Amino acid sequence: MSLVTPGSTMSCLRASDRGRMHFTNTVKFAIQRALRSFGWEMRRFELGEAALLAKELTRRDIRMVLDVGANQGQYAAALYSKGYAGKLVSFEPLSQAHRDLSRIAARHPGWAVHRRCALGARPGTVQLNVSENLVSSSILPMQPAHTDAARSSRYVSVENTDEVTLDSLPEYWSTSPAFLKIDTQGYELEVLKGAEAALRKVAGVQLELSLAPLYQGQPDYLELLSLLRSAGFSMWDLNPGFRAPASGRLLQFDAVFFRGE
Repeated sequence: MSLVTPGSTMSCLRASDRGRMHFTNTVKFAIQRALRSFGWEMRRFELGEAALLAKELTRRDIRMVLDVGANQGQYAAALYSKGYAGKLVSFEPLSQAHRDLSRIAARHPGWAVHRRCALGARPGTVQLNVSENLVSSSILPMQPAHTDAARSSRYVSVENTDEVTLDSLPEYWSTSPAFLKIDTQGYELEVLKGAEAALRKVAGVQLELSLAPLYQGQPDYLELLSLLRSAGFSMWDLNPGFRAPASGRLLQFDAVFFRGE
């Protein structure tokens, strides 16, 4: 009989197992840091919701996720921590968030980060309004309702980046069923305008929608729901998000859609 002491357990694991354990722990720590740093913002995609979605992506054999508006990788990290095993490509326009995202994604073989850019309706250059908490940053001006509900969402600087369309990147969505997640702080309709061909191919979509106007020029949530319905998608899940602390009013929510439900 051979004895395995606690100190020798890790040495008995295969290198691939040690790699998975390291990544899982890294993901957990990243999520914990994000929760402490972003507070209410992380409510958009809790781990329970990530587990449900990861299970459904697996059931549908969807092996590519397009994470548009990735910030520092919270969404992708949650999906991978809950069992998603396919590929994922993150898009992030903010320079600081993109650096952090690239560092975290490099630890997982299936997770790629596209060069820093914004996705929108047409190619060009856009100016980003950078928020104090990073996650509330947007191309659109912010409404007082947003800063009243979350002081850390206020804009503190601006920076420029390229804007590209998702349709110009068919290598990510044309060869196999993909799932498209868009969290771009009121700019979701512009992303969809630049993704007409991609939208005909993807198997599912997740959008952040606002019940109250939080950014100037953002579309009404009913317009986005109508667009997805006309494109052949049905709502599969709805997750409450950002609430006004004083009144408790729901300001944002995430809607998940799959084709042909």
